Amino acid sequence: MWSETYYQMLILFGKFIFTFGEQKVLFDIHSCKFVVTPQTVPSLQEGNNTKLTINCSCFISNPSLFRKTFTPPKGVISISIYTYNKHVILPSLKNYRSHHPEKLKACQISQWCSILSFDYHDQTFFFIHANQVGVASIVIEIKQRKNSQIIVHPFNIDSPKDILKRQFVVKVIRNYKLFHSVFDYSATFIASLTVFSVGCCTDITFIKLNIANPKAVLISLFCQHLLMPLITMAIGAMLRLPTQLAYGLCAMSAIPGGGLAHLIVVLIQGDRSLSTTISLLNSILGVLFLSLWLVVFSWMYEMTTRIEYIVIWVAPGVFAHASGFFLRKFQPEIAQAILTWFSRPILLLSAILLITLGVYVNHYAFHYIDYQVVSALCLIIFGGYCIGGIAGFIFKESTVSLKTIAAENSVFNCLLVIPALRGALLEPDGDLAATIPLWGVFFTPAPIILYFIVHKIKLWSIQFVERRKRKQSQHFSIVSSLAKMAEGMSAVPAPVSINTSVQNVSVTDRTTSL
Repeated sequence: MWSETYYQMLILFGKFIFTFGEQKVLFDIHSCKFVVTPQTVPSLQEGNNTKLTINCSCFISNPSLFRKTFTPPKGVISISIYTYNKHVILPSLKNYRSHHPEKLKACQISQWCSILSFDYHDQTFFFIHANQVGVASIVIEIKQRKNSQIIVHPFNIDSPKDILKRQFVVKVIRNYKLFHSVFDYSATFIASLTVFSVGCCTDITFIKLNIANPKAVLISLFCQHLLMPLITMAIGAMLRLPTQLAYGLCAMSAIPGGGLAHLIVVLIQGDRSLSTTISLLNSILGVLFLSLWLVVFSWMYEMTTRIEYIVIWVAPGVFAHASGFFLRKFQPEIAQAILTWFSRPILLLSAILLITLGVYVNHYAFHYIDYQVVSALCLIIFGGYCIGGIAGFIFKESTVSLKTIAAENSVFNCLLVIPALRGALLEPDGDLAATIPLWGVFFTPAPIILYFIVHKIKLWSIQFVERRKRKQSQHFSIVSSLAKMAEGMSAVPAPVSINTSVQNVSVTDRTTSL
């Protein structure tokens, strides 16, 4: 009985306190229900917008302690919208189709974070603009402001629970056009043409010799298909790459070789016959090992991979390599003519087209290049050289074979991986995963460029030392010649009479002549 009376007295006292004054309003944000429509944001294409509306139940009734129906005054509720990747999506109060985007405030979380703030009374909706391909989170924070006109629920005065959050994951996909398909097919064509050229350079006699002594071949295949994918997974975990980028890095490491590997072997004066043998076996075994590794990567990174699309995009390279090999075996004259008059000019023109069109089509990749991506590519490429060289050194391979194994272990068939990933993964995961092999195309020649720079510096140093030695030897020869000449000479005193008539006195001087 006393407890009920005490409870009623508390209620009367609360009514007296909270209803004193006409401007004071009892309001608790946790008594409101906020609904954002649509509740899920569909995938957006680049350049498109979508509209989100925030509905609040407090603007109809207030189911608070005193069940008082009212509309909260202006300034009670503020809304903040955070985007954690402003390059992918950008919130706006206006439609971009008719207005320019607002300048948003920067967050303290990261350099890519931006914030849009406004009062709920002023506007109840906003737009999300899709800037480029990617996946980004957007967080909606609904806050209750504490000012002189608002009395917050007494049990929430010191509580940080006056913020309600809703989080959405927004995916932006590419707006596919004809030139996107042209780039993918061009990349496959160039990759197939390079391995076809390598096949035209393959001699069956040298393949038999390398298979008869398979130690170097087995070392290279072990490093390429077993060791490098494991090391790449460790690199992705160490650098904490995003899921899609780590998947792309691992997929690139699982398809080694290609025509560029043979070209690098030629430039560094490696074993050409060993290189052609390794390239041929990589084409045959590459599809099998790539499919097995992608199953592992899909399970590890929880990504859906359609293996059949991988096989479809990689198969042209296998057929092209086999065609070049058989053409060299049965028609070597035709193979040489194709190399001279077709492959080289077409590869040059295709490379120019690939660079110009590739930069335009894949412009989104420039926003994903950072120190993590650069570090990962440098580690996998330069690490491949080191691992191949160390493996050859451990098994006591010759210097020529060692350079060949190192070069083959550091080159990956990036041009085939790009369209394969885009076909095998869902959007936009495929485009994001293809970012790594896209940059791998440009980073792969880095070791050979560094090699030539070091080689040129070494030659310049040797030439400089030789010139210094020649100059010193010339100087020494001159000095020694003078010394020998001096040894053959003698100083002999000889009288020389000089008559000077000074006051009729004759003076005779003695001088020394050589």
